[in-house]
Amino acid sequence: TNITISVTVSNHGPAGPSGVMLTNPYDTNLLFRGVATSQGSCTNEGGVLRCDLGDIAPDSSAFVQISFEPLTAGVISNVFSVASLAVDFNPLNNAQTISFTVENPPQIMEQPRGQGVPIGGTATFSVTVAGDPPLAYQWFHDTNALAGATNGTLGLINVTLQDAETDLKRV
Repeated sequence: TNITISVTVSNHGPAGPSGVMLTNPYDTNLLFRGVATSQGSCTNEGGVLRCDLGDIAPDSSAFVQISFEPLTAGVISNVFSVASLAVDFNPLNNAQTISFTVENPPQIMEQPRGQGVPIGGTATFSVTVAGDPPLAYQWFHDTNALAGATNGTLGLINVTLQDAETDLKRV
C-alpha cells in the first residue's frame, strides 16, 4: 500500500520569492512511486526529491503530492524544506518533519485444515496469522458469524452434517 504525502508551500508575503525549491531527502525505508505538483517540476535522484516550484506570488500557494511505498514496518520520519532566491524574513517556517507508523498487515500464514469427524464428534480448527497487533479473529458458518468464535482456534462440539460446510475465518 502506498503512502501519499501532501505538501503545501505558501507565501504569506509581502514579496513574491523566485526560484522556490522544495527538498525532501526521504527515508531509506521508502520507495519513491511518483509526484504531482500544481506548478513547476520535480526530480528524484539518489533518494532526494527536489521540486523547482518557480515563483509563488504573495498570498498564494503551490501544492505537491508525493507517493511512497514503505519497505519496512516501524516509525518513519520524512523531512521537507523550502528555500528560494529571495531573502526570507521568517526562515523558521521553512522546514517540516512528519512521522508516521507503518504496520505489517494481517496475513494468514497457515490455513485451517479440513478433517474427517464422525457425527457427534469434536472438530478443532486453527489458523496461524502474522501481522502487527492487535489482531482480531472471527469464524463463520456460511456468512453468519459464530458467536464467541473470536480467537485463532475454533472448536466444534457434537458436529452435525450442517457443520461440514463451516466457512473458516476472517482476520
